[in-house]
Amino acid sequence: MNTNNITFDLNKKREIKFTVKDNKELIEVVIEKDAEDENAKSEYIEDHLTYGIRETKITVYPADESKNKHVAILIIPGGGFSKESLYYEGELVAKWLATEGITGIVYKYRLPKGRNMLPLSDLQLTMEFIRKHANELSIKDDTLGVWGFSCGGHTAASLATHFTTASKPDFEILFYPVISMESAFTHLDTRKNLMGDIPTEDDIRFLSCDEQVKKDTPPTLLILSDDDSRVSPLNSIRYYMALKKKEISASMHIFSSGSHGWGFKTEFQYHDIMKEIVLKWVEQEIIE
Repeated sequence: MNTNNITFDLNKKREIKFTVKDNKELIEVVIEKDAEDENAKSEYIEDHLTYGIRETKITVYPADESKNKHVAILIIPGGGFSKESLYYEGELVAKWLATEGITGIVYKYRLPKGRNMLPLSDLQLTMEFIRKHANELSIKDDTLGVWGFSCGGHTAASLATHFTTASKPDFEILFYPVISMESAFTHLDTRKNLMGDIPTEDDIRFLSCDEQVKKDTPPTLLILSDDDSRVSPLNSIRYYMALKKKEISASMHIFSSGSHGWGFKTEFQYHDIMKEIVLKWVEQEIIE
């Protein structure tokens, strides 16, 4: 894919530019922005975590042309909806995918601050935008997936259970995801940041992805650690069981250790095994 030859239909909401990083040309698209607020803190990075994000934006890392599989994955970092791990659960993932012939798209999103439907609606809009420009991005019609980490896994699973025709993902990969909003299973800080202090029972059920699986929810790969003390493995287990009840293709891998938030940190004991699992699953489930 030669980004110099890519053109987009622009409208007043889109800010599209081409940037160069590590000698590679990237596409950056701002999808939505929060209204200006002079009292809001400016965006800043601390310990590879980004705070104060007030815009939804994608950065496209094009697949290596010599290996291009014409598959793209939108990568949704975690951070409990208070910050975003755009490096370990975004940029590093996209760079690796690109070297494997898969276009990686890093998703930087507005923090919800209690606007409980905002992550889902922004993700639907983003997927619709990518679908509209699939040809320019060398993506086939049925090879656009989402890959979510922790709270990003919740947003990805929300899309996989509440999609529009144009925003439906063809597959989903979930790493140690928050799935349920029920107090017995959820990560409470994540729920508070998403839904506020006192969410309604209807909203809790609507955003508990294990309760919303549809017969056409896409194939799913789940990867997590058994010793995760932050987001209970029961989230993934409940989601896997819900998928199987609907006879949806699903695979779940639970490592014995690793805890939470390892993303693409090379010190994670199962880092290489994890990458092999992801590649084999995408090749078998999506490409073949």
